[in-house]
Amino acid sequence: MFHPREMLESSKVFQVQGYPYNVAELIRLYLESAAKEHAHNPEGKQVIEHLFTSIEWKYQCSECDKFSHARARESVIKVCGQQARCLARQLEDYLERRTCVCGAVIQTKPIKAVGGEFLFIEVDRFRYLKDQGKFELCLYPLQLEEDF
Repeated sequence: MFHPREMLESSKVFQVQGYPYNVAELIRLYLESAAKEHAHNPEGKQVIEHLFTSIEWKYQCSECDKFSHARARESVIKVCGQQARCLARQLEDYLERRTCVCGAVIQTKPIKAVGGEFLFIEVDRFRYLKDQGKFELCLYPLQLEEDF
């Protein structure tokens, strides 16, 4: 059985040299470790399914005519927060826009989504300023609603 205090005692429990500074990466590391721990027993597989959300998209690029089938199985999704928009809009962009390998942005909707008990959302608000060679943190209200 996995005990959270083990996380504080040693990073070797997670088979890493050190802990990531990014909180979202730390949550991913913890949940991936818990999933591996339970993967080998039948009851554990049910636990694993509650930790992750699976989403699938199928789309065809209008630029290069490539057909793609994309899958995401995540406990933490990362949405681009470089522009001031409400969280609902950022989630909509994550779900309904895919980027083709040619770079074109395609409007699409998921064909399948199976939700876990919870899903963490990381809003990436860092913007790289090429002309200055540094990062800027964009701060703005997320205009949170009661449900999503």
